[in-house]
Amino acid sequence: GKSLAYLIPAALARRRVVVATATKNLQDQLALNDAPLLQRVLPATSVAVLKGKQNYLCRLKVVENAGADQLSFDDGSAVPVSLARQVRRLVRFAQETETGERDDVEFDVDPRAWRSVSVSAQECVGRATCPQGHNCFHELAKDRAQAADVVIVNTHLYASHLASGSMLLPEHDLVVFDEAHEVPDIFSALLGTSLSPFRLVALAQSASPLIDDEVLCDSVRRSGESLARVLEEQFATDQTSGLSPATREELDVARAVLGALVEALRTTPVDSSGAEARRARALGPAQHALTDLTRLLEATSGELVYLTRSDRDLVLELNVLDLGPRLREDLWRVVKSSQAKSRQDRVDGKQKIHQLHLALVARRLEGVVARQAVLLDEALGALVEGTVRVARGRVD
Repeated sequence: GKSLAYLIPAALARRRVVVATATKNLQDQLALNDAPLLQRVLPATSVAVLKGKQNYLCRLKVVENAGADQLSFDDGSAVPVSLARQVRRLVRFAQETETGERDDVEFDVDPRAWRSVSVSAQECVGRATCPQGHNCFHELAKDRAQAADVVIVNTHLYASHLASGSMLLPEHDLVVFDEAHEVPDIFSALLGTSLSPFRLVALAQSASPLIDDEVLCDSVRRSGESLARVLEEQFATDQTSGLSPATREELDVARAVLGALVEALRTTPVDSSGAEARRARALGPAQHALTDLTRLLEATSGELVYLTRSDRDLVLELNVLDLGPRLREDLWRVVKSSQAKSRQDRVDGKQKIHQLHLALVARRLEGVVARQAVLLDEALGALVEGTVRVARGRVD
């Protein structure tokens, strides 16, 4: 009921609306159940689902794998035989699928195998320069979203859209955040950043086959290993927030050698489109890591830097504590209307929704309350559902 309570008015508004959900289950429910129901009631309404780039096959990497006698990762290491079988199956899947989505693969895919045939946003060479750009699964999905009235995404992608300078989603007038109690935490993390020592080591491994400077690559690798040691030392002292003097010093060293690696990758000559693609897949992540590293060193009073442990190593995280200024500038100023909806009844959930709307205080003082945000009442969803059932889908 609650989904129809925002989908029907949004569709009737005849303006593009983005619906952001915090979980994949709800995203699937909207795409497979609620959106088809909406289209039966309002057949002129078009709906599209858009996911992050890493959820789609990369046709360029598929072509590279299809033509290779020996499969290898981007760092030049050989793909194990067990994974190679999966990669070959994914290459065949690319010839059969219309969407290229990982969710459409009918076998359990090892993450490393999927990584061999997909790219992150930082690794992508871009539609305009990629030899497969005209046929890119992700770009075609973006085209469908650009033409749709309702675009269904997850909240993580919406946060990444804001973090990218609004480059990932089509322009839209309305946004609905379902499961809104999750929004503050997701936005706080994704409008922030993170850096792990392993990331530096991986960057060195990816760059090594591309540049003629093993000393530089080794310096980046050793910087990652040193950062891992000082983070362990800081963690052992129970200092889990902020940067210890030793950690800050090591980050300064890492920034210097990583900056040199970025410059080396940028100026390395390439002799083919394939080599250019491989360089772009190393350069993009290196530039992104350099930006993240600098941001950690220059954190402001409105940001929290802290340590957390992943499966592989300790990770430096930066979260944005005060979402208000960023949301007012990048979100509420741009969209004409927003809604936040949640079934979360716990006190902490209500507080998180309230925190989200604190970002609207300045706008409310301008007297645009009705246009700026609406918290939907649970009863409204039941009312809409009952009305649709009684009317049997008729809207006239």
